[in-house]
Amino acid sequence: MAAYGYFDANMKTCIVLLLLTFYLNTRAQDFKKHILFLASDSLHGRAPGTIDEACAAGYIGDQFALAKCRVVVQPFPFSDTSRLKMAGYTMRDSAINVIGFLDFKKDSTIIISAHYYHLGYGSNKSLEIVNKGIYPGADDNASGVAMMIELANWLSSGHALKYNFVFAAYSAHEAGLFGSGYFSQSKLCKALKIRTVINFDMVGRLDTASKVLRISGAATDSIFYRLFHSADNKHLHFRFDDENIPDSDLKPFGKKNIPVLNITTGTHDDYHRLSDTENKINYNGMSQIYLLLQKILEAVAGASM
Repeated sequence: MAAYGYFDANMKTCIVLLLLTFYLNTRAQDFKKHILFLASDSLHGRAPGTIDEACAAGYIGDQFALAKCRVVVQPFPFSDTSRLKMAGYTMRDSAINVIGFLDFKKDSTIIISAHYYHLGYGSNKSLEIVNKGIYPGADDNASGVAMMIELANWLSSGHALKYNFVFAAYSAHEAGLFGSGYFSQSKLCKALKIRTVINFDMVGRLDTASKVLRISGAATDSIFYRLFHSADNKHLHFRFDDENIPDSDLKPFGKKNIPVLNITTGTHDDYHRLSDTENKINYNGMSQIYLLLQKILEAVAGASM
């Protein structure tokens, strides 16, 4: 009988592990779908003010709509002085934020954000010696956008939630946080009672050895602080560092003493280079981060899987 009990227990463990593996693989494919589209050569690096930016914005808006969000396309003034304009490309004098509203008729709102544009054919932010070619920006920041889209899908599925949600896809980040700055001062944002803002900027390159996730803003909220300091570090290790908040899309919110959280797997040798390509994304790592984010939202917003 003891032997049967042993095998039963191990069978249950195997089933749980198989289900978890299936879940992670399925989630990885969802992330990959979004990143393949956004980082494709056909979008030419998603530079602000281009038709490619508008195409990326349209894709993100469609994904928000599929997640049952009310979608608002938010143009804002932006004059691109990059090599695209100098090379004679037809450019708009505006860039585009895409905002998704998931309204549960609650008093307060959680904002989840990520910038979606990248360097196009190059800019003064490039780290290439020869600044020429398409900058795909798979990790920076198609990965963050993919994470945001999948969380929108999860949160829209009838969970018991204490807050409304806004999903903000920003443009013109690298040029000076223009997108997040514009949104934070817009009527859309000022009408919100904001509980917290969670931002993703490069979450696709979790190191398989160190498994370090860089966390900024954990001390701005007691729930964040308790969760990160009590979390099981088996799959992820946390490095707490608030230095990048002033350089992130959280800057305008942090100035208002709103609790903020920035999550990133950090920079790497392909950062702002032509080599930031989709095939280098650690999709299993993204899936592990996604599970962590679900736990964070369960703790803060009362979400349940």
